Amino acid sequence: MQRKVPCRFNLYVIAISTAHTMELVFNALLDDFVGRGLFWLSDCRIVLKLDTHSDAACRFIMYIPEVAALISTNLLAMFSVDRVLTVYRPLNCRGDRYLRLAIGGICGVYVASFTLNLPLVIQSGLVTHKDSSDLTKKSCQFVDSLQIGAQYVLYLSILGSNIIPSAVVFISDFLIVFKLRGLFQERGRLCLNDERGAAEFRRIVGHLALTALFFVITFPIIVVIILRQQSDMNGYQISDPLYARKLVHVSRLCSSIESLTYTTGFITYFIFMNSFRIELRRLCRSYCLSMKSGNEKYHIGQNMRRVSLKPKPQTDDHMVSDEPAVKDDSSRGTCLLSLTYSVGK
Repeated sequence: MQRKVPCRFNLYVIAISTAHTMELVFNALLDDFVGRGLFWLSDCRIVLKLDTHSDAACRFIMYIPEVAALISTNLLAMFSVDRVLTVYRPLNCRGDRYLRLAIGGICGVYVASFTLNLPLVIQSGLVTHKDSSDLTKKSCQFVDSLQIGAQYVLYLSILGSNIIPSAVVFISDFLIVFKLRGLFQERGRLCLNDERGAAEFRRIVGHLALTALFFVITFPIIVVIILRQQSDMNGYQISDPLYARKLVHVSRLCSSIESLTYTTGFITYFIFMNSFRIELRRLCRSYCLSMKSGNEKYHIGQNMRRVSLKPKPQTDDHMVSDEPAVKDDSSRGTCLLSLTYSVGK
């Protein structure tokens, strides 16, 4: 789609989908499913916690999801601001303009997210719990959550990945809805029915649905993160370990739900974007045609191979010797007659 019709908004969707894929692979698949879900499905027989194998694995599995979350939320906020500019200045901020500026902003968000989360690699590691069972004896977490580096990472997650992007998205959605309300009143007064405007309206509504879902999911996560921060500051791990353990489980549940919401982007684009449906239909059709042609080539090759391996029928010697002689004489006579006719003429 981007090669056919270059557009800034396609770039945002590609970059956000890449960040969502990173978080789904490392958080939902490797940590949630392989680390905890497989243990539950196998009735506590299969234990495969990748983040507790070594300090390097622990730091890597903690680092990538935090980076992906920071990237996706800030790109969504940038996407929302760009939508506001497009709604209020449709001619100056068309989707096919300022492509290099959008690419530069996306690359800047990626580089900044990887750089700002580097202290997490230093502060995280394997922690051994003496009073726990063998399955939960080791856990991947901050070595000391009260140190400056750990507090920096926590506040970066609270503010940079959740509160600030959520506020920007909420304000942008409010401005978009306010502008659309005025446009609808104007269109109704003038009795306009523009098909292109209706398509653009569907795209904007799809963006609003995506950002509204993000805001609904992010708000409980913000509350849980603040409660965990308060628990660490007040030392609830010692005074009230049951409450602290419940907060840990609730935060993991919210993280898993957040990972599931990242898979709804495909449904949102399919419902509200006609160009996405057309491109998806074209890809499916080309794939089916390629599969059909591949099967036909395979069957043709099998038939040719079967014919080549089939034994040829044997003929008698006298039939082979007599029939060519007759054919040779007749052909020779035909040639002589034609030559005589041409000379006489």
